[in-house]
Amino acid sequence: MRKMMAPQPDPMVLSDALRGEPNAFGRIVLLYQDWVFRLAYRMVWDAHEASDLSQEVFLRLYRSLDKYDPSRPFGPWFQRLATNVCLNGLKRRKGASRVQSLDAAGEVIEPEAREPGGLEAAGEADRAARLREAVSDLPPDYRAVISMRYLEGSSYEDIATALDLPVGTVKNRLFRARERLKQAMAMEGAGLA
Repeated sequence: MRKMMAPQPDPMVLSDALRGEPNAFGRIVLLYQDWVFRLAYRMVWDAHEASDLSQEVFLRLYRSLDKYDPSRPFGPWFQRLATNVCLNGLKRRKGASRVQSLDAAGEVIEPEAREPGGLEAAGEADRAARLREAVSDLPPDYRAVISMRYLEGSSYEDIATALDLPVGTVKNRLFRARERLKQAMAMEGAGLA
């Protein structure tokens, strides 16, 4: 599994951005835009919503940059900010999401771009779509930890830091989320969903 780590900005660019240099902030946006979109997409499973959330993340970053403590690493602080924006977006949304497929790099594959791959590939694609749907039906707090752990490859400690939770709470939420997913997939497989 490929871990989706946040890139680290050049310390000079970060220092310039903290002083209010607009070009420096633009370089931070360019550095993080793909990472933020993938994070948002893996939380909401909707490309348009992920794009909106990405813009909201950068707006929040712009407004909150003066709260960043330069003596601490920027990546975890920014990941917490971005994750919280996405969680708030999930809580606002509370609705059905459009499910799309992702390629191995986490990029959206539009339906017309999918290639036929026989019955086995179709079965796996169907199961993956059902799993994505089951994940999208999870409460936002559970969806966040599942996305961060299994789609981003984050450690328990990284998730705890990003969500400002104890590691034990992260493990508990992961356990409960996995149990809900198992139940949803079992019901789906039995034709009960």
